[in-house]
Amino acid sequence: MRWPSTGTGLGRGDKRRVAALLTLAIAFALSANAGSVCAVQSGATPRPVKASATLPPLDDHGLDVIEQVALSQINEERRAIGVQDLVVSPELCKIARQYCRDMAERRFFAHLDPDGKMVYDRAAKGGVSEWTNIAENIARNRGFEDPAVVAVREWMKSAGHRDNILNARFVETGLGAWVGPDRTVYFAQIFIRRPPKR
Repeated sequence: MRWPSTGTGLGRGDKRRVAALLTLAIAFALSANAGSVCAVQSGATPRPVKASATLPPLDDHGLDVIEQVALSQINEERRAIGVQDLVVSPELCKIARQYCRDMAERRFFAHLDPDGKMVYDRAAKGGVSEWTNIAENIARNRGFEDPAVVAVREWMKSAGHRDNILNARFVETGLGAWVGPDRTVYFAQIFIRRPPKR
């Protein structure tokens, strides 16, 4: 028995053609991006590769340099539109760096961690619980000479990330970085506005 068609269903041959077209579209998209790695990636886990270096400790000078480059680029973007530089909070930087390390070690990439915690949960755990606005940008990339510049450039291409960076209501920030065992560099930036002091 055949059911009446509503005009929206696909026949067996149509499904094969759609599958073939999707496969071609995905292959084309992948080949078009083969030479670049987007800093703001999906939640997919990066492929493991052999790395000769070990993970740096949390106070590693190399991480400080990567973070400073990113913060400098971000404040440059803000100045370009007449917005004040973000004030760096050491406590937020520590929270952000720890989150990057967590993403690298537990091999996930998302604002929601595997324990179901979001940026406001991580901030509170790190001792930052009084704020009126909070936001987070995350990024990761691998194989670039200057991963911080790439991360900021890709954030600026994304409306939501760019809005966080350029938003004048955010006055304080913490930016962290971590290098995973496959040399993927993870970034997290926390933006907050604290309530006025009474």
